[in-house]
Amino acid sequence: MAQKHMFKSLSAAVSQSQNPETRADAYFREGLTFREVGQYSQALSAFQTALSIRQQQGDQSAIADTYYQIGCCQYSQGRTDEALISHRNSLQLRQQLANGTRETSRDQNLKYSDSLEMMGNVYRRRGNYEIALQNYKAALEIRQQVRSYLTFPSAQKGLDLKIAETYYDAALTYELIGNKQRAYELHQNAFNLKRQYLSNNSVDLAKSEDALRTLRNSNQ
Repeated sequence: MAQKHMFKSLSAAVSQSQNPETRADAYFREGLTFREVGQYSQALSAFQTALSIRQQQGDQSAIADTYYQIGCCQYSQGRTDEALISHRNSLQLRQQLANGTRETSRDQNLKYSDSLEMMGNVYRRRGNYEIALQNYKAALEIRQQVRSYLTFPSAQKGLDLKIAETYYDAALTYELIGNKQRAYELHQNAFNLKRQYLSNNSVDLAKSEDALRTLRNSNQ
């Protein structure tokens, strides 16, 4: 009941707004809400409407964000060909936007790394493991570079967990190509970062522990 009320409130906000930017933002938020609960078709419809409005407005950062979300929904639906196109569109825009000063481009650089990470995931699912690893390596380099000049603990935590995510995804890819030693090293890197911030009963921490245990057992 609460979820239905939430969706009705979002729909009302979308329909009542006359400002194009506000309407696009409302559709975007609606898409995020649908995506969060796994309703990917409804999320895609909202994101595509937001994209159409944002393309008319010309906000390149907002367009890139919308392509990214569309690609994530398509990936979750197993539509890897379409996801690849959407993430490539997002990647190209974010790469252009990242070419600013350090302070102004930090957020765009991190968004660029998010697109690289998702491109890696799509290529891994398609069986293009070497290309996937290239994308993970590029994402990791950007995240580590930004991490080197972050000073706030909350920002460091968020980025460290993103770096751990990249280690984990790359490790899965090395497993698929049979390089268990490199996979173990990267899973260990991911685990070491996660345990600095996550509780012992964290599902994400358990995933890395399980991966390490499986690789150790396979070598016995």
